[in-house]
Amino acid sequence: MNIKHLLLLFTIPLVLFSCSKDKDESSPSIVGKWEFVTNTFQYYDAKGVELKDEKRVTEYKDYINKPYYDIRSNGTMTIVDFEADGEPSDPIEFTYTIKSDKIIMTGETEEDGKIVIEAPFTIKNNVLTMVFLEEEFVDGGKELMTSVSKRVK
Repeated sequence: MNIKHLLLLFTIPLVLFSCSKDKDESSPSIVGKWEFVTNTFQYYDAKGVELKDEKRVTEYKDYINKPYYDIRSNGTMTIVDFEADGEPSDPIEFTYTIKSDKIIMTGETEEDGKIVIEAPFTIKNNVLTMVFLEEEFVDGGKELMTSVSKRVK
């Protein structure tokens, strides 16, 4: 074998392996079933100062039937909650879109009519964290809910 053949033999594998696609560095998919872990309600005054005495946390670790988000790849999602007796309450259906780090959910309830909810979210280690503006008060204060869920499907 001459030197050209040896160079060719070493060059071909180098080219094949160096041209392979890089791993997909995109964000983890939001699609799946996400069981609630905690919901934290935080209240802020008109200046944005957290009212620590007003903070409420609901932990779902001991619940037999845990509420969950069922987020599908077709742009629809369902929020399923349960009554105290364990029976499911009426699910809430939404369509959703993802824009950067926000999920925008559009749905309709009998109580509120059409609703649009925009919530920043993160996914890390199969844990979905979303922050919802629950209520804005007349005095300029607000209530935020941070929902933490784990992927189960």
